[in-house]
Amino acid sequence: FRDVMPMIECLFLVNGLPGGEAHHDGHMKGRDLATVLANPMLRDTESDKAALASLRSAPPRRVVTKARPAPGSSNLILSTTAIGFIALATAAIPAIKDYALIVAGSVMIAFVVATLMFVMSLSFISPEQRSWISQKAWWTIGITRMALPIVIAVVILSMFMGGSAFRLNFSSRLFDDLPEKEAVSQAMMKIDEKFGGTVGLDLTIVADRANFWNDPHALEKLRLATEQVRGIQNVGSVTGLTDFLGSRIPTTDGGVAEVLFLFSLSTDNPLRHFVDNDLRRTRLGLRIRDVPSDDVDTLRQRVHDLLLLTFPGSEVLESGLAVQSHEINREVAKELVYGFWHSLVIIGVVLAFIFRSVRWAIIACIPNLVPPAILLGTLAMFRTPVKPGIALILSIALGLAFNNTVYLLSRLRRMSGEFGTIKRALWIEPLEFAAR
Repeated sequence: FRDVMPMIECLFLVNGLPGGEAHHDGHMKGRDLATVLANPMLRDTESDKAALASLRSAPPRRVVTKARPAPGSSNLILSTTAIGFIALATAAIPAIKDYALIVAGSVMIAFVVATLMFVMSLSFISPEQRSWISQKAWWTIGITRMALPIVIAVVILSMFMGGSAFRLNFSSRLFDDLPEKEAVSQAMMKIDEKFGGTVGLDLTIVADRANFWNDPHALEKLRLATEQVRGIQNVGSVTGLTDFLGSRIPTTDGGVAEVLFLFSLSTDNPLRHFVDNDLRRTRLGLRIRDVPSDDVDTLRQRVHDLLLLTFPGSEVLESGLAVQSHEINREVAKELVYGFWHSLVIIGVVLAFIFRSVRWAIIACIPNLVPPAILLGTLAMFRTPVKPGIALILSIALGLAFNNTVYLLSRLRRMSGEFGTIKRALWIEPLEFAAR
């Protein structure tokens, strides 16, 4: 016999005692209590008493059991997490590639170090199983009996929540994740509200000819356009060429040239940041509030259209934090959210080789769609702005989900081979565990 349980069952069956896995009448119904208790198995003989007394009088002995984990069990847990992050290395964004390789390598290094430390520590400690592990868990029986309704409900919920993923809100602010009570956060809020905004947006107007900005009429139009831009919502401050020319712009080309020449005599000419040497390009420096990226896009488009309408034939170029940071955040977040499918496919292929079964690999992958689907649906339902930091949770959720799935399925596959069917294994394994 390979286990104690089959041996005890055979002894009960051979001696006609109640109980036993294969005994259909495993109780005292129709049995005489005195006859059952008179069975030699349930009586203490003199030899039994002598053997028991001898064991009790002997010095204590220490029994060490060296257990080997079932092949392919929890050893796969950390590797699936690493694979989930390695799949992100296929992204076109260098920052995501570096992050994926660093995290995947760190996970594997942590796995090796933790395993070595655990093995070495067994020489100094004697781990004991916690008492609550062997407690009865009657709630699992209810779940097993209602397995089909629960599966149907989870599938419907996952489909509904997952379908909301196409309505995710990628419109986020740049500095809203700073702790509110920190000095940095309070300083950013104060600058944003009272000092003209925290997000820079630079607009360069490129005229169709040189010396265009030496023309008083062009400068007057620029002054009026600057005032209109200042009146746009969420614009904190605007600085342009006309702000250095005073309240009255010279009415002749010579007057403008004279003012520009006087500025050029300064050792630190401020106009060199707002107009080039051939007077063809001029710059408007905007500071805007820290608002969601969709509002920033609307503001940019409105200012762009206003300048093109004021200066037909000119070209308007954009740069600055408002253009780069919001676009990068949005693209990185989308890549992380919608790129986790690559991780799922790669892990599925690896599990197909490990389980030596495509069916078991598919079974392992399907349940792991539930956490990301519910997470995406929750984010979409509450219109939570998805930033790269939040999008990383999807990769972490996928790795954690696979941890438990691989462990449970590998154990379930081994038990189904021992007990014949999965249903039989699900009912017998808890009974054997409790008997131990």
